[in-house]
Amino acid sequence: DLLDTVEWAMPAIMDVLCGSDDIIKFEPDGPEDEQSCMDATNYVGYLIHRKNEDGFTTIHDAVKSALISRVGAGKCYVEETQDYREEKYSGLTQQEVDLLGQDPELEVIEALPDGLVPSPMSQQGQPPEMLQTFTVRARLTQKIKQFRNEGVPPEELRIARDTRVINECRFIEHRREVTLSYLREQGYDEDKIDQLSGDGEDSDDDVRARHDYDESEPESGDETDESQRKVWLSESYLRVDFDGDGRTEYRRVVKANSVVFDNEVVDDHPFWILT
Repeated sequence: DLLDTVEWAMPAIMDVLCGSDDIIKFEPDGPEDEQSCMDATNYVGYLIHRKNEDGFTTIHDAVKSALISRVGAGKCYVEETQDYREEKYSGLTQQEVDLLGQDPELEVIEALPDGLVPSPMSQQGQPPEMLQTFTVRARLTQKIKQFRNEGVPPEELRIARDTRVINECRFIEHRREVTLSYLREQGYDEDKIDQLSGDGEDSDDDVRARHDYDESEPESGDETDESQRKVWLSESYLRVDFDGDGRTEYRRVVKANSVVFDNEVVDDHPFWILT
């Protein structure tokens, strides 16, 4: 009965929420606001449906989870990551190689000599001065900031059981397995990452039930690649008197095991809930 009811309801609900590209529409207060409202409407549609790969699937899974287990959850936030890639430069002089080394976003891995070229400063009528050129291999590190909207499986979300209104909850947490490489991409301190060992904690009943149902095994990291080793990462938002002044503040705490990566004051949490 549950299966039939959910599958019957899903198409109509999804048609309401995702029947057009405008997942939300901004209405102008006056003629001068029409263009900015149109831009905002198009931009939000772009973020949900294209920038985040497949917004339809995110909404679909949250709605289906809400119909089956009464709660569907997601997370909308700004992600700051570090992107690593290698680049190769040819025909650089020693001076240009030195300038590359001064770029804070570039790390010169190697500089190999590849030939001699005439100096542009050679005087006419004189034998040209020859300059050594190099082929340089460098690692480029760039900070990338982008909006994210993603679904959160119910078994990864923890919330204070006395919560009545989602934006007033005193504790909410997203707990999931991530790789050490993911922690480095988030820009966390390398010394803290080195302190981590395997959690040794088994996944909870909901995680096991999900994999028992589809006869799959939970993914595990590549044991031969240390960067793919997984740990349990908790991102918690809670009201607590951290500084001892007798007043609670809303804080974001990110930790794995007993290693705390972030502990900062925030004004809200990034989660949304469907019921």
